[in-house]
Amino acid sequence: MNTMTNTNNILTNNEGTAMTTVSTNNATTIASAAVLFDLSIKVFSATVTDSDVSNDVAVDNNASHKAGTYLKNLLAECKELDTIKKFAAMVRTWNKNLTMPWNDNGLRLLPMSLMLDHKAQLTEFERQYWDMVDAFLCDYGNHVAAAAFTLGKMFDRSNYPCVTEVRNKFAFNKMYSPVPTAGHWMVDTNNAGLAEVVEHSMHEAHSREARAMQNVWDRMYKLVSHMADKLKESNFDGSRPDGKKTKLHDSMLSNAEEFVGLLDDLNVGGDPRLSEMGNDLRRLLAVTDLGDLKKDSGARVAAKAKLDDILNKFNL
Repeated sequence: MNTMTNTNNILTNNEGTAMTTVSTNNATTIASAAVLFDLSIKVFSATVTDSDVSNDVAVDNNASHKAGTYLKNLLAECKELDTIKKFAAMVRTWNKNLTMPWNDNGLRLLPMSLMLDHKAQLTEFERQYWDMVDAFLCDYGNHVAAAAFTLGKMFDRSNYPCVTEVRNKFAFNKMYSPVPTAGHWMVDTNNAGLAEVVEHSMHEAHSREARAMQNVWDRMYKLVSHMADKLKESNFDGSRPDGKKTKLHDSMLSNAEEFVGLLDDLNVGGDPRLSEMGNDLRRLLAVTDLGDLKKDSGARVAAKAKLDDILNKFNL
């Protein structure tokens, strides 16, 4: 794992008071190699708790009224709203694959090398999103009318907000910002309180950088170990407990190729071991054919052995 190093230099100002310059080589590298990105996509949930149905269920089952609640789907058969929800989920997954976690509030670390393409694609996603929302809202009245048949006796027109309120429940917010870094903090060492704040700030920065890079290692491990597990010969000789044989899909190799294609960008900390592991996997993928893996036991055994070698080489 990448090692992050603090550098502390003692300087002297004109008054002869000791000053501390706190910097970090890795923080500077990451701050110049990545930006922070915040994505928030909201979709009208179209759900409401139905107290009457909840009470009926409790009575019918001789249960306490606090035992549960019934969440009513106001637009259960609305394909347009379902499409928007699936699209929002797709965009979130796309963004997650190109970024790394930064904090617990949703901020992600985006490699600078991917920023222009990321921004262009996101602009297109946002356009598509609002086109779908506008189409849904234009037909909102008909969706509500259709819900009366879908929900039967549970339909309650007062549950449905007006179009303006519904539109406000949709949002597509995005923000790029620089990676915060202490840079070269100049702190009077006589001010213990301020020095403590700087030390805490630097510690938080190191922790977040480590977390971001650990995420890339975790994704690499999950990818390689999944492939190795899939290629176990016991998955193909009928010795599985269920007697079935494992099916190999194109996505096993295409997902790996997509990830290693992004690895140099994601490695914003410049970890040489991560680059080396990526190169090992690239070489293996270059000589691996899915058709051979499906029909040739020897090809599977050889590929799995190389995958295991990669995992063992990096102690994963």
